[in-house]
Parts: sequence; C-alpha cells; structure tokens
Amino acid sequence: MRESRAFPRVESHVRSSLLYRVCDRAANICLGAAKSSATARQLRNMRERFDSLDPARRVRAAAIVVSVASAGHLVLLRIVPSQLAPALPKALWLLVAATAAVAAVWPHSVIAAWQTSALRRRRFFAWL
Repeated sequence: MRESRAFPRVESHVRSSLLYRVCDRAANICLGAAKSSATARQLRNMRERFDSLDPARRVRAAAIVVSVASAGHLVLLRIVPSQLAPALPKALWLLVAATAAVAAVWPHSVIAAWQTSALRRRRFFAWL
C-alpha cells in the first residue's frame, strides 16, 4: 500500500478484507521461501560473481547471452508455422544477434560509448 493516508477508512476496509489478507499472507510465504531457497541462493551468488567482474567482461557476458538467446529464438521460429509466428520480422532477431555479437567482440567501445550516452543519463538506466 502507499504511504499516503488520504483515505484511511478505505485502507482499513481493504486491509481487513479476506482477499487482501490471503494475498498478503501468500506474498509473505513466498518471500520467506525465496530467502531460504537453494535456487535463490545460487542466483544471489551468480549476481555477486557477475558484479565482481570488470565492465568489459560484464558487457561481453551480457552480449553473448543476448546473441545466443536471439539466435535460439530464430531457430525456434523456424519450427512454428507462419500463421502462428509473431509479427516481428526474423531480420530483427538477426540484427539483435549481430549487434550483440559486435558488442561481445568490442566491449571497450561499448563501454566508452555508454559513458557519454544520452540513454545513460535517464533516471531509469542510471544503475547500469
């Protein structure tokens, strides 16, 4: 819930509702399970290892993941009948894979360009 107390009566009704209590309890159970799960522990360890890499290796790793994922998506699109395939052209996925491959080969150029990028100055991408 929001911190604003503009509608305290509505908030008290929502908090006392059965649906809210069930959802709140389920969320707390899921959060508790995620804190102690082996999968979450492995993901935290992977994140720590990724964060400890130098920027060039991080860019290279991300570019390889994107390149392989788009190439895999392209391969899977070959299996799907054209009537059911997404409307995005297959050339787009080739372009994404090729761009990611270029970033994997020259990560220092990507890092240098990112430092002066207008996209980096946006609030949403400040963490990158």
